Amino acid sequence: SSMTEIKIWDAATGTIQLTLPNVTDSEVTALSLDDRGRRFILGTHKGGVTIHSYATGALIQTQKGHKKEVTAVVYLSFPRMICSASIDGRVHIYQDNEDATRPFLVLSLQNP
Repeated sequence: SSMTEIKIWDAATGTIQLTLPNVTDSEVTALSLDDRGRRFILGTHKGGVTIHSYATGALIQTQKGHKKEVTAVVYLSFPRMICSASIDGRVHIYQDNEDATRPFLVLSLQNP
């Protein structure tokens, strides 16, 4: 098992349902599911925020807005936003649009 690998477990049986190797080029440091359970959002050690298919692990969208490790990603079902926080002192809020190639950055806040 590596830090760039995602394992999907069946909560009822405790068995691994799917292993997705090398889904990122950097260690996974944060993860969240979307509101429909069809995609997962990853934060990485290098500051990347990526959106992947839950079924296959395929990369759907990329946002590289942080300069350092992402420490948290959260999916908000209403009004469909993705929030990420990083040790670079920034919080980014993206409008989730499944049809776009990239989430639209709505707001970037920085710790003074």
